Amino acid sequence: MKLSNKIALYNSLTKVIIILVFSFVIYLFTDSISNHHLQQRLVDKRKKFMHGLTQEQIDHLIQSQANFTDYNILKEEFIILTPIKQLVKNNHGNFIKQTREIEGETQPYLIYTYYFRFHQNNYRLEIGETTVVLSKLEKNIWLFTCLALLISIIITLIIDISFTNKLLQPFYNIVEKKLNKINDPLQFSYIPEKTSTEDFLLLDRSLMQLMEKVSRQLDVEKQFTSNVSHELLTPISTLSSRFENMLNDESLSTSAVQKISDSLMTLAFLKRTIKDLLLIAKIDNGQYEKFEKIDLTNLIEEIRVEMDDLLANKEVQLHNQLSPKLNIIGNSTLIHILFANLIKNAIKYNQQHGTIRVYNEIKNDHLVLFFEDSGIGMTAETLQHIFNRYERFSTSQEEGHGLGLAIAKSIAAFHTMDIQASSILHEGTTIALHIPITRH
Repeated sequence: MKLSNKIALYNSLTKVIIILVFSFVIYLFTDSISNHHLQQRLVDKRKKFMHGLTQEQIDHLIQSQANFTDYNILKEEFIILTPIKQLVKNNHGNFIKQTREIEGETQPYLIYTYYFRFHQNNYRLEIGETTVVLSKLEKNIWLFTCLALLISIIITLIIDISFTNKLLQPFYNIVEKKLNKINDPLQFSYIPEKTSTEDFLLLDRSLMQLMEKVSRQLDVEKQFTSNVSHELLTPISTLSSRFENMLNDESLSTSAVQKISDSLMTLAFLKRTIKDLLLIAKIDNGQYEKFEKIDLTNLIEEIRVEMDDLLANKEVQLHNQLSPKLNIIGNSTLIHILFANLIKNAIKYNQQHGTIRVYNEIKNDHLVLFFEDSGIGMTAETLQHIFNRYERFSTSQEEGHGLGLAIAKSIAAFHTMDIQASSILHEGTTIALHIPITRH
């Protein structure tokens, strides 16, 4: 989850908790205030009822019945006056919540019971008012609170996400401009990011200082690579020329000619090894561009022509089953080396009269290229090390220095490809290149 979303989520949850607490407090206060207000209304009704009350009025109300009951048409209020024999010692009255049935209709009421003595007679006065309205009011308040809470969550979440995105925009700019889009320190932008946040300024300065160190180190490494190329390849070329000139001497014995030829082969092997190591170093340092459009189908055909002699020597058939006009974006030279190394290995470790099949599939938003051979295969233990440098997975005396698949792995990593291998001993090996669709 992005930092901006985490901050927004944290702020929203904090506000939700605060709103819930306040809503609960408001709910409690509302219930208390409503009950107090209703109790006061009942007390006022009692005072109004008893104001100017006379014995004649009481007798008229009760008449021959045991008590007097009065209620409004909706049964929301009632008054009951009942004669009693003994006066209860509670002149202030009391309140109870009770369910009463009036003319077949049952409702919850808050009932105020008041005892009084009038002209030597004792009476109990009950004044009740339904709490249904109060319950509806509390329910409406709670629903309104929940609605306000939901709206508040949505609004605050939108505001928080917008604010945090704006707040973190300098950070995203630093990451995008100075990390994601940089393949070479020489392309690094040393222009400070405009922001008033001291933390981002510190990050920007630290990145620039780090990149300066990396640039200096890379310059040293590039200089070393150049020196190695000159200091090693030049003497090798000189020695090769001298040995070739010595072979022109007709006075040399057969054994001397053989030794010189062996030395030339050793020098050629050493030269190839140095060039391959320099290639890996340049790839790992990101010293290549990768913005060319490459037709993979045509590329396989070009490699077929280049390796026609190798294919003919083992009578191996190369089947190009790639989809027509299959293109990717990358460095054409490196992709050529990658495919050539994979096919060359497939030829080298193939059976006589074997086959090599190159085909493609789409899997999980990836273009997958398969290089499948019918060769000698390898064990699971050997398979774990085939992309390591100087690893050779055959005991045969085939020439090679074990860098072909290491170079393939470096080129694949440079192009953000995932290279995988599967093999069955004595049946063959398959190399799979997983290329993100974005690079396809």
